[in-house]
Amino acid sequence: MNFQALRSHPAFPLVFPYLLFATCGLLHNLHPLAIYITYPLKTILVSWALLVFWKTYPISRLNLKITLGSIAVGLLCLIAWILPYEHLIPADQLTTAYNPSAHFKNQLLVISLLTIRLIGASFTVPLMEELFIRGFLQRYLIKSDFQNVPIGTYTHFSFWTTTALFALTHGSEWHVALLAGVIFGAWYIFTKNLTAVILAHATTNFTLGLYVILSGKTHFW
Repeated sequence: MNFQALRSHPAFPLVFPYLLFATCGLLHNLHPLAIYITYPLKTILVSWALLVFWKTYPISRLNLKITLGSIAVGLLCLIAWILPYEHLIPADQLTTAYNPSAHFKNQLLVISLLTIRLIGASFTVPLMEELFIRGFLQRYLIKSDFQNVPIGTYTHFSFWTTTALFALTHGSEWHVALLAGVIFGAWYIFTKNLTAVILAHATTNFTLGLYVILSGKTHFW
């Protein structure tokens, strides 16, 4: 299959941003400070990919009830992420991957890097992850012709496989990511709306980012 044929496949717009994000993430390990270049880079590249394919995504308008519910679910996930985190993960394993103020003295640079991180975590990541995990993979695990699987369709296998993947991709944070994945997944099944779970995920990431910046607990990043 050539690239043009691959690009025209209905799964490509949902899968490509996720793979791009994961691939760029491998560059973080090139140098202890590499992340301060590679994170902005992958945020820009993945955001570009999402914009290119935006019209193909099953994004819909939300009514007030679902909007408020999604925000509430996002805040619930925030609490579920923060409260058990330091109890489940030993203190000697609480590491910080992103803390520009520890490496750079230029305040404008520090603020810029924190802003990019917050934007990437709050907008790019929720879109990229939910489009792939629940928009594509959860449906594909039910039927290879995933476009004919309605949004929010539930099977034990598809739900728990994608939830496990969501948890495992968060590395040492898998404990709290598993709980968050269950909550996000349940909201997706309940609303049968991908936009609702994207908003919930975005709410969690945005408020967690604010919490990190305000509290200085950079191990959450």
